[in-house]
Amino acid sequence: MRDLFFRWPRLTILVIALLTIGGLTALDALPRQEDPEVVPRYGDVKVYLPAASAMRVESLVTEKIEAALSEVDQIKHLTSRSQTGFSAVYIELDDDVTDSDPVWTLIRSKMTSVRLPDDASVPEVTVGTTAAFTYLVGLTWHLDEKIQLGLLRRLARELEQRVVAFPGTREVQLYGVPEEEIEVSVPLSVLASKNLTTQDIATAIRGADVKVAAGQVQSERSNLVLEVDGELESLDQIRRIPLHRSAGGELLRVGDVAQVSKRLREPQATRVLVRGKPTVVVAIKMADGRRVDRWVAGLNDLLDRFRATMPEGVEAETLFDQSRQTAQRLGSLLGNLLLGAGLVVAVLFMTMGWRTALLVASALPLTLLAVMIVLGFLKVPLHQVSLTGLIIALGLLIDNAIVSIDEYHKGRRRGLDRGHAIRETVGRLFVPLLASSATTALTFLPLTLMPGGAGEFVGSLGITVVLSVCFSFMLSLTVLPAIAAYLDRSGTATGEAGGPRSLLHDGLSLPRLSKVYGRLVAASLARPSLGILAAIVIPASGFVAAGSLVPQFFPVVDRDQFQLQLKLPDNASLEQTAEAVQVIRGILDEYVGVRDGVFFLGENPPRVFYNVTLADDPAPNFAAGFVETKSADDTFEVLRTLPARLSDALPNAFILALPYEQGPPGGAPIEVRLSGPDLEVLSDLGAQIRRILSGTRNVTYTRATITGGRPRLVLEPKLDEATFAGFTPVDLANALNSTLDGVIGGSVIEGTEELPVRVRTTDIDRTSVERVVSVAIHSPSRDVLDGRVATVASVPLSVLGDFKLVPATPLVTRRDSERTNTVQAFVTPFTLPSVALADFRQRLAESDFRAPPGYRMSFGGETEKSGEAQSNLSSVFAPLALLLVGGLVLAFNSFTAAAVIVAVAILSIGGGLLSLWLFGIPLGFIAVVGCMGLVGLAINDSIVVLSALRHDPAAVAGDLDAVRRVVMEGTRHVLSTTLTTIGGFAPLIIWGGLFWPPLAVAISGGMIGATMLALFFVPPVFVLMSRVRRRPARPA
Repeated sequence: MRDLFFRWPRLTILVIALLTIGGLTALDALPRQEDPEVVPRYGDVKVYLPAASAMRVESLVTEKIEAALSEVDQIKHLTSRSQTGFSAVYIELDDDVTDSDPVWTLIRSKMTSVRLPDDASVPEVTVGTTAAFTYLVGLTWHLDEKIQLGLLRRLARELEQRVVAFPGTREVQLYGVPEEEIEVSVPLSVLASKNLTTQDIATAIRGADVKVAAGQVQSERSNLVLEVDGELESLDQIRRIPLHRSAGGELLRVGDVAQVSKRLREPQATRVLVRGKPTVVVAIKMADGRRVDRWVAGLNDLLDRFRATMPEGVEAETLFDQSRQTAQRLGSLLGNLLLGAGLVVAVLFMTMGWRTALLVASALPLTLLAVMIVLGFLKVPLHQVSLTGLIIALGLLIDNAIVSIDEYHKGRRRGLDRGHAIRETVGRLFVPLLASSATTALTFLPLTLMPGGAGEFVGSLGITVVLSVCFSFMLSLTVLPAIAAYLDRSGTATGEAGGPRSLLHDGLSLPRLSKVYGRLVAASLARPSLGILAAIVIPASGFVAAGSLVPQFFPVVDRDQFQLQLKLPDNASLEQTAEAVQVIRGILDEYVGVRDGVFFLGENPPRVFYNVTLADDPAPNFAAGFVETKSADDTFEVLRTLPARLSDALPNAFILALPYEQGPPGGAPIEVRLSGPDLEVLSDLGAQIRRILSGTRNVTYTRATITGGRPRLVLEPKLDEATFAGFTPVDLANALNSTLDGVIGGSVIEGTEELPVRVRTTDIDRTSVERVVSVAIHSPSRDVLDGRVATVASVPLSVLGDFKLVPATPLVTRRDSERTNTVQAFVTPFTLPSVALADFRQRLAESDFRAPPGYRMSFGGETEKSGEAQSNLSSVFAPLALLLVGGLVLAFNSFTAAAVIVAVAILSIGGGLLSLWLFGIPLGFIAVVGCMGLVGLAINDSIVVLSALRHDPAAVAGDLDAVRRVVMEGTRHVLSTTLTTIGGFAPLIIWGGLFWPPLAVAISGGMIGATMLALFFVPPVFVLMSRVRRRPARPA
């Protein structure tokens, strides 16, 4: 069976054909996207409680929702915001939740049983997603005439319907869409003179808008639906609605007291600005399991057909196209893959000659094709992480092939025929190659099994590496030896001992260097203790240097885009926010490297990158968006100076200009949580922390969730006067609300849309504080003695109450059911948060800050996320490490031999740490993954060397010449595997951007140290072990 593929050539041809056809078919069908998707573990519950203060919202709504959610075991953390009239509870699920749909269903079920105040809205559960939108289309008016926002709105709705019906569309959302309505505008003076309220007019219109069935006329022979004709259909119909009859008998109609018009609702709640022009954006998200390039090509055809039907003056512009980003990202990685493969083949040519190099290199396409087939079955898309896994696998999957072919040639040089050489190769290498492949797979398997967002982000990397190693092992002991035998038609292999050697046929030969190397090996064997000490110099230096490595979670992404967020003071209007955005645009226009920016005002922007964390909830004073640059280098150059310039231009604004970051979503890079019962104390503690942070290195902005009270306009009722006039405090609140926001009275159906009819006072009456104070209202007054009802004259609000500016708590935030003031700090782009955090900790220790009894301080941000991710990784890696050790013990049938390999594994990490220190790379999560993967790679050569020594009887007997011979014979494939590994990683080191170099440097640099361990640590240790075994036992 060992030479089955050699004896049955048709089987070999069939396997190669199946791998080729199946792999290419799977490669063509595999979905393509820019980044991996993460399980939606974040969501929120939102409830509105009109006119309630933040404290009342906390006690009446937030605490009840938190109590119900605390019964859900899968919830990891609850954070909440209670503010005037609104409650939001944010949910984070446990990392081990892999299917979140049942959990969210349970949460929705819990919300239906929560008892809230009667005037509170129904709890709305929203599940967050990390999936970015695939395509953004902006509809813009580009003529000099007045912008037709209503037209843009209708065109956006039409495009939405077309895209929803397009195959493969997952979601469509509209942004910057103005709300259209029928407005019935009444001056306050007219209301007062006619003794009317906006509620009276709205009631009359609602009564005339018949949209309900009037029953059925049923008989034995017929069944007729009865309706009352009167559904509102036009503006004139609204104008003719009667209100009441005057003393002279004349009807007073809506049109007599109000202006009725169809218009966009003012003030506009949201807005999108592209090049300073209002734009309606259609955001489109592709369904899972599709190739983004082909799907976008079909979508572009649909858009071209839609553009042909658009009226003059409207332009449909592509604002974002993920297929372009995906093509750039995957194209760069594919180039790195091909370049890495080329370097691997070049190394093989230099070390083994052209014939052997091509034979060994055939393992690359065969293994990658096999991996593609399995990725297709597992439905793993091609994105930057899975493709990088293939690049990492380049140097790994070739190791088995090198050892296998080299061992076959050794057998042929000993005079064995081809079949015998294959059988001996497979028999001798099966266990050591299985052990080395298994250990490599086990060190990358934790990436696949690791829970949480970080594990899901890098999980496909582990899948591709494990699959590559497994298929490499199988092919190296089946197909490749058979191919080597088919191509070997001579009596013995080329390069027979004593024959002439050439670079073309046998690879590079350096006799003088070989002699020097041989003397070094002999010296290390003659004095094994010194050899061992020399071999561990590099690892020991790495462990010493590790203390100076700066920690990091995930690096930023090199991308021709960056994000921008703006928040003005709380009382700022949407118009003021738009003015601030225009200031920002003016500054951006001065940068040559900036193409354009898209800004979303008053609403959260669509995700154009999976990892976007907004600094605030949407409000009129909030804007966010993305800026496109000409290249990733331009992004870096712009962000070096832009934040400071924006801060100088808008000193009262909170502005973040940040690069996008890799890894799972997170909050601010530095977070300090202050927990305790009293809001004033929490606010004071937060102010102290902010003062310390403001002087911290690299910190640009700070903010706290609980701050001092801001002024608000309050009407304090005069209860005696109000009661005598027939008003309750609720009546006053309703009167103010109907005056400012208006009252909905029916609706008009226009096409497929339902336009609300809003009755409100005129714009000038609503936008002036003085006019609001002088609002005159009336209400039925009930005589407290006999209960008779009489209509009283209009009464000014100033008579019924006093208007005052009073401080109020704007926001109450909680974490895990405890009041918590979270102080956030943001750092200069492309600087390490850990540096700022270390400086802050030192300043905090030197300050007089002390949390009083009953209050505590904790840290969140990057420190917390990084700790959780590494803890999850360690929890998976620990049992697999034990399994790895157990496998080594079984493979060698020796605890001592397994201990030698484990020592190599530990020492190799030092080489990886030293390489990180030499390159000035932080010790982030990706670097930790690299060091972990290094363990599996570093021990492979040592396993092969130790196995060869244990199979040589003379070496086992302690013959130093025999040990030296075995080491010298194994040096070529040890150096070949090391150089091919480094060659495969070289493109990632040089052109891997900011994300992958930490991993590539850790593994490549560590492999150099691992080579020293395999050649100068393992043999001396083996010699010492042999001496111990030969030492005679002491007499009793």
